[in-house]
Amino acid sequence: MPKRPDLSTSLRNAAGSRPVPAASATPSRTTLTGSPSVVPPSRVGTVSLTVHVPAIVRDELKRLALDRGTTLHAICGEAFNMLFAREGKPEIAPATPKRGNVTM
Repeated sequence: MPKRPDLSTSLRNAAGSRPVPAASATPSRTTLTGSPSVVPPSRVGTVSLTVHVPAIVRDELKRLALDRGTTLHAICGEAFNMLFAREGKPEIAPATPKRGNVTM
């Protein structure tokens, strides 16, 4: 039995948009406008984690990263690994950003 197309593909096709191939070599996701966007290689296999903290906490973390000559990403990875170690879990958080990710 052939697989039915997913709802987003059917809606795009019904709206007169060009059909999007079912599978491609480069991962992509659909933006709010309905057009596919390519996922940067540095984001493949990752998920976003959002937390809300007081601005002073963010500012202090950024200062700490700047003082150490590293990134906020690396600081958070180190903090997660310290928590994991304390709880007896494997230290699995990347403590250094992937090449090219140096934005703070």
